[in-house]
Amino acid sequence: MYIEQVFAAVVGGKDALRTRFLTDAATHGLTAEQANELFSLIPTPLANRSVLLDVKRRTTDFIAQMEEMKDDGADAPPDHDPALLFRSVEQKFVGADPDTRLQGVWILTDIKQDEHRLRSAFADLDESKVHFAILGDWKPDAYVLARQEQDREYLMELFQLEPSTRFTFKNPNAGNHAIDGDTLQAPLRALTRARHRGR
Repeated sequence: MYIEQVFAAVVGGKDALRTRFLTDAATHGLTAEQANELFSLIPTPLANRSVLLDVKRRTTDFIAQMEEMKDDGADAPPDHDPALLFRSVEQKFVGADPDTRLQGVWILTDIKQDEHRLRSAFADLDESKVHFAILGDWKPDAYVLARQEQDREYLMELFQLEPSTRFTFKNPNAGNHAIDGDTLQAPLRALTRARHRGR
């Protein structure tokens, strides 16, 4: 997949993609008929869907984590609230149909996230506004969270990503049955999501 195709799909969907593609094709000596024939080979989901993306670099969180490691020791696992990754994300979007426009955030963070808590923090976001979250950097592997599996697969294909475990870790205590803060907060999160959907 050419970067021109990816860029156009992210910023504008089918019209932007077709215009950019036909312009590039003409500069390479293709006729309009040849260019349209090539364009028809692009998968329909890529041609008909746009992606709105907020990009964040979480440096402050990393510095705070380093300060904690000085006190707790270098061998201590990261103790970071993944909800901090999503600060202000919901404010950037309005509600949208993910089948027409996927909305989400690409986050570059140097702190490995507790996978269970990360998924919980993502689930707390307004699902009508934030459809996905990607933890990644300049390498081809990334950790992708999405409301629907088909959207996750679509994003993996769109950005040419490979599944990654670099950005998360599994907390061995996450699966126990002790009542913790996350469990106690679950009903409140469900109520908050219901209110968001009712707006």
